[in-house]
Amino acid sequence: MLGEGDTVCGSTLIRAFVADPGGVDTLDASCAARVPPIHSVGVYAASLGEQPPIEPSGSSTHALAALRLAGAVVATAGDAVARHGAIEASVDHGLRGGLVSVGGGGSTLTLRADKLVPGVAVSGTIKLSSAADPLDGLSVIAQLTASAPGVRTASFTAAWTTQGAGAQAQIAGSVGAEPVSGTLPAP
Repeated sequence: MLGEGDTVCGSTLIRAFVADPGGVDTLDASCAARVPPIHSVGVYAASLGEQPPIEPSGSSTHALAALRLAGAVVATAGDAVARHGAIEASVDHGLRGGLVSVGGGGSTLTLRADKLVPGVAVSGTIKLSSAADPLDGLSVIAQLTASAPGVRTASFTAAWTTQGAGAQAQIAGSVGAEPVSGTLPAP
């Protein structure tokens, strides 16, 4: 029986905890430092105003709404990738609407008005391939557009890996005519 992430370390820790939940503070979890972290969306924002913004590149300044929209787009794409990995369906529905379809033997996800953040519709394609370092899981390259009430139409390119400590999503694009670029922890 394997545990979280199918690691021996995870299995050992889970079995020890189940056998003695009161001993959680004395578990030897030193093996966990060698296990790649699990990426997740992190925040399920109830509105664009609650979405954590991306960190802008360099000394550039961007409107907060544009940075939040970029964050929502990457979070939506990350959620689609995670759902695909978990359920392996050929068609999936977004948390709050829209569709994600799978093609290319599982290597291409197509988003059609996929909504993770209410009111933010994300469309486009996500290409999945093996990362250069097997410990980094999959390499993700997303070409996406987004629309949200009160914000001009946006388009972004984003890239990240699905595993690996410190993995960052790199985002570049525009909201209306305003260029937007930056990073955030990989979803």
